[in-house]
Amino acid sequence: MAQSRSIKHAIILAHGRGDDCFPYGGEGALRGKYAMEVDDIPLVRRVFDSIREVGVKDVTVAVGFLADATKEVFADLAEGDRPRFVSVEPYDRGDAPVLASVIKQVGRDGDVLVANGDLFAHPSEYRAVVDAFAASEGKAVCVLIDELDAEEDALSWHTVSVDGGGKITAFNGPVAGGKLRVSGGYAIPAGKVDALASPPPATAEDRVYLAGRLGAMLGSDTAILGIRASTPVVHVDRCFDYLEANMTQVHFKVKAIPGLKGAYVYRGGEGQADPRYVFPGTIIRKGATLVFEEGAFVSPYDTLDEHLAAIKDAPRQVTPIRIRGDLFLGAGARIGLGAEIEGGVYVWPGANIDDSVIETDVIIGAGAIVRRKGFVRHESVLMAKSRIECAADFEGTSGPGTIFMHPSQCWICNGKGCDCGAGNFFGTWRFDSKASKFLIRGRQVAPKLKVANATFMGDNVRSAVMVNFTPGTRIGSNTLIGPGIVASGRLEANKGYLLKQDVVKARVSLLRR
Repeated sequence: MAQSRSIKHAIILAHGRGDDCFPYGGEGALRGKYAMEVDDIPLVRRVFDSIREVGVKDVTVAVGFLADATKEVFADLAEGDRPRFVSVEPYDRGDAPVLASVIKQVGRDGDVLVANGDLFAHPSEYRAVVDAFAASEGKAVCVLIDELDAEEDALSWHTVSVDGGGKITAFNGPVAGGKLRVSGGYAIPAGKVDALASPPPATAEDRVYLAGRLGAMLGSDTAILGIRASTPVVHVDRCFDYLEANMTQVHFKVKAIPGLKGAYVYRGGEGQADPRYVFPGTIIRKGATLVFEEGAFVSPYDTLDEHLAAIKDAPRQVTPIRIRGDLFLGAGARIGLGAEIEGGVYVWPGANIDDSVIETDVIIGAGAIVRRKGFVRHESVLMAKSRIECAADFEGTSGPGTIFMHPSQCWICNGKGCDCGAGNFFGTWRFDSKASKFLIRGRQVAPKLKVANATFMGDNVRSAVMVNFTPGTRIGSNTLIGPGIVASGRLEANKGYLLKQDVVKARVSLLRR
């Protein structure tokens, strides 16, 4: 395999306001979109970890809007392992002037890997870019590109044309009918880095993008190669992209379960499972792969100590536990009495599932709880310390520390610390059976139907009992929604929405026989 020996420096662009990503960016956001978690790991941290994984150790992160929140996602690293942070201003004029500012401040003297901090991509995609760069002996600009889905709006993205040899022949910008999108990862030779250090021509109102500046280089002595992504790539520019990134991560994660290692691995149908991990009487489908880290167990008993004591003389399970597919259990995680696991489920350490149904392709975050007839549907992500209880029917992405309780039907994507009251209903289908549209930069944008009709909540949103959310509703952070409200459209951050009530006093005469 080619090595990334020529690339020693990387720049991650995590500066913008993210207005298009409301409620996960822009006015009223508590964190920039770069700090929003995908499967409990913030977007910019995922980019950083992927870059380090391909061998690039010197990493600079450009910060601007809500910079402290972006820096905070690296706080758990030792000081020597953290990236360098460079503040840029203005930070809302596109990525090209920001990149120029960073290069000038840091003084890069070699090849550079550039990545957008809101790019969700499998680490293998960064490897493909640096390998292609090495194969060109550091002479070509290498640009990660991916194919637009037929349902995606090409006018939202910078698109390119590529010849049969993989060379980019045109940077088309946002055009109708575009097929290949600039994803947000670039390997740039030293000479071209120097050229990009000069500020691009722009007025105060212009946004100037790196894709456009690279387009100006076409026809020079430097080839620009398009490196096609081999796995799904999501550029998190809008709220529905954030939901799609989490759904994509589910498939990355559960697909890998059969190849994972742990303290104990059991494959359904291959003899009796070790009772220290799987309580006798548990029903496991033939061919299912169960991977346990230390302290994880499947049992009707609440604690590992109780479980280990009971297996010596195991009684029959009153309501059996059923596991119908692949399952990974992190350290200390537990599947309890009456649980039904359809398979393709990844459970982080310390999570607890009791008397509930978990459908296929689901991630349960660290310390999360699903119990009391909870229901978690296909392609859902519950992040750390989320709770689904008391017959709540959940589908979507739940940010850290969010609570759903009592009969409610959800199709939702929310930030951290939200609390949804009893009897909330999150609409999924419109009367016209079409996808919701979102006003973005003066255009009505309709995303893929699968993600369009969810409800999108920012951080720290509270909804009272019996609230109805229409498809495609967006709710800003720090918002309170009172009882009986029908929430629709865009609800701004830092506000309370309550029904106006008129109380009428009247004399009441009781009729007597």
